[in-house]
Amino acid sequence: MRRILVAALLATPIATPVTAQSVGRLDQEIARIEPLSGGQLGVAAMHLESGRTFFYKADDQYPMASTYKVPMAVQAFTLVEQGKLDLNRMVEWDTTDLHIGSEAFLLFRKPGFAMSVRNLIETMLILSENNSTDWVLKLDGGGAAVTKRLRDAGLTDIRVDRPTAEIIAHPYGITDIWTNGKFDRSKWETQFAALSQARRDSAAYYYPRDPRDQTSPRAMLSLLTKLWKGELLNKDNTAAMLDIMYRCETGVNRIKGMLPPGTRVAHKTGTYPSTTNDVGIIDLPDGTHLAIAVYVKKSAKIEGKDLEATIAQTARAAYDYFLYTK
Repeated sequence: MRRILVAALLATPIATPVTAQSVGRLDQEIARIEPLSGGQLGVAAMHLESGRTFFYKADDQYPMASTYKVPMAVQAFTLVEQGKLDLNRMVEWDTTDLHIGSEAFLLFRKPGFAMSVRNLIETMLILSENNSTDWVLKLDGGGAAVTKRLRDAGLTDIRVDRPTAEIIAHPYGITDIWTNGKFDRSKWETQFAALSQARRDSAAYYYPRDPRDQTSPRAMLSLLTKLWKGELLNKDNTAAMLDIMYRCETGVNRIKGMLPPGTRVAHKTGTYPSTTNDVGIIDLPDGTHLAIAVYVKKSAKIEGKDLEATIAQTARAAYDYFLYTK
């Protein structure tokens, strides 16, 4: 009996340092990867089935860029459940709905184009289409309504404020882009053309310093986990939203970039000069799932493959850690 007790006592302190050491090694690996970004890297991850977590600079605020389209979609599906929004409703666009930073402007120059609410949400999440996004935000009731939905879900460290047209324009110091509530392309183009090259280059400096439309990686992780667990939407709409995110076509070199070929990821990317993000849920080969939010801000590299490689290496390090340690 004494030998059994001694063996048990000796075994207990050995298990804890192994786990702590594994977390420490992941922390060291993320710290090693961070300089590649040229800025600050923030990471939050959770193994959804076990509840194990990892955080790295996860409580700082980061500009969401297009990852803010995830809470917009949650609000849209919430309104659908409340009977206030019909996914089959057709929304007709006119030329003033063709905002900044979207290929749709090249395709649809005349009134008469229409898209269903369902397709607005899909193109917003799958293609990161900005005109669809600004329509969804309008249907959502604006940034304040989306933020209130987040607060109602207990998410206090994340906010949605503006349409994409303003997010793109404001860091350049351009705030007058509307006429009678409609986007005025001539105002945007005239003011942008008048900017010096130095002022254009400074947008990367101003963007992450604006507190609007920001989150912490921890808050975005909480949003993803609540979505996965069905705590935000009913079963059908949870499945519908995740299905759309699994079909995301942007950011193939980010979370997916270094994962085994064929790995399914339900995710959403975000990009702005000096900012590169990707958030989502990875299917692990053992049938479990890893939710992860990876943000880069204030990068001196502005854009390029190093920023995407930062996210890819981070995602792979987290993937290996949660798959191979218990």
